[in-house]
Amino acid sequence: MRLRGRAFWWAAGLLLAGALVVGGGTAGYLALSGRAPETPAQESTAAQAQRAETRSLAGADRGQIRIRPGAVVERRLFYTFDQHQVVQLVPVPPAWVGLSLEELRRRHPEAVITADDPRRLVWWQSVQGFCPEDAAARYVGIDGEQIAVFQGRPGMRRIVVQRTGIPIRWMPDEEIRRLQQGIPAATPQELQEILQGLASISGK
Repeated sequence: MRLRGRAFWWAAGLLLAGALVVGGGTAGYLALSGRAPETPAQESTAAQAQRAETRSLAGADRGQIRIRPGAVVERRLFYTFDQHQVVQLVPVPPAWVGLSLEELRRRHPEAVITADDPRRLVWWQSVQGFCPEDAAARYVGIDGEQIAVFQGRPGMRRIVVQRTGIPIRWMPDEEIRRLQQGIPAATPQELQEILQGLASISGK
């Protein structure tokens, strides 16, 4: 009977300790740490937003970022004919809002799209041609045995936009050198003046 009594009180002690652990866990935590554990309901709005942002950024490499209203696109366009890069900052089209980065990449395979922030995308694209500024520029040079008008600026890729029919056969050496280097025209009016001057020199 004595062994049974001891066993009974030993078992009762274990049950009581278990009840304190299970039912009074919060009280025990308070006693040890001095503060209650923060629950999702008590967590500040700012903290929740920070955690959500961290989760979004952590998914950047997996394309899980979703584009937000008011986001902007940093467009980096590299033009192959003049080796120029043009950077533009524009609002995202409304149709992009809500798309994930991976969905946007599938829609636009012509570009490389990256993002470290759902409010700012970077769009990288190679464009065959001149940048807009150089595409509007003109200069006068030599094409074969005649004078021609070229798109762009001297030293860039040669794109003929007009063959004038003005021969270079009777041109002075000085004019030939100028034409070989390319004579830029700042305006359409200056271009016509250059051509008229060269035509008068050639006698055409």
